[in-house]
Amino acid sequence: FIYQFFKKLSIAIFFIFPFLTYSQIFKKDRFVANRKAIVWTEHIEIKDMDTPIIGEALTEQLKSKPYIKLDSLQEHNVLTGWLLNPPAATISKARFRVDILYESYIVTVSTIQLEDKFIEAILLKSNGSFIDFFPEQIEKVDKALILVFGISH
Repeated sequence: FIYQFFKKLSIAIFFIFPFLTYSQIFKKDRFVANRKAIVWTEHIEIKDMDTPIIGEALTEQLKSKPYIKLDSLQEHNVLTGWLLNPPAATISKARFRVDILYESYIVTVSTIQLEDKFIEAILLKSNGSFIDFFPEQIEKVDKALILVFGISH
């Protein structure tokens, strides 16, 4: 009886107070807003490429770009660093993390500063949700991030 009571109570709380459970997270395209902080994320699959090879290729490719500054201390299968003034984007600075998985990797870019303001000031409404239409500047940022973190053969 007690188990059923708590189960019903938790369901009631979920419907009565949705803001306590999940409503603070908004997603639009590759951008995710959580408590008024935005990250750009992309899951990239590469068939027939093992984790060590993906890690080597990404590390080599990122090191070759002058606007990428990898952290000196790296974890196993995780690359972190800073993106500083990449070409074809208005990003002045952003933090990134690449998690290398089996036949894929996930890129997460956070703390995205565009020229003189953070991306949150451009894309978020006062309630933390996204504006209806992204400006052209953000579309350029999105395309630039895809190019920066894609493995080229």
